[in-house]
Amino acid sequence: MNNTMETKTVTTPVSKKEIVLKAWITGAEFDEIQKPFMNTKMKLSQNGVIEGGEIEAGKVGNEVTKISIETVVLSIDGITKNLFDEARKMRNSDYQFLLTEVNKIVRDEDFLAQASKVKDGIA
Repeated sequence: MNNTMETKTVTTPVSKKEIVLKAWITGAEFDEIQKPFMNTKMKLSQNGVIEGGEIEAGKVGNEVTKISIETVVLSIDGITKNLFDEARKMRNSDYQFLLTEVNKIVRDEDFLAQASKVKDGIA
């Protein structure tokens, strides 16, 4: 089996930082990214009404962003450690660009776009 990881390299629009990303993630990695959403605790009454339970949307969103970046991003201008912190240090327009690219990979949008294209010779 070939253990070579497929990667994708993008350049941020303003600061021109070179970012190396995984080209795709595994189902297990996707589950880890989604875990903060799934770890919400709620209590149901006997008649099925939610009693209590809280979710801090900002905290969950930040955790999902952190896990996504740490899972998908392999390097930012050659830096390979503390990538979430490195990403947050970037100019906001570059950071938003990075988030868009990471989300494409998490959602497998590149794969879905390729799958919807007609193959050569088939009409």
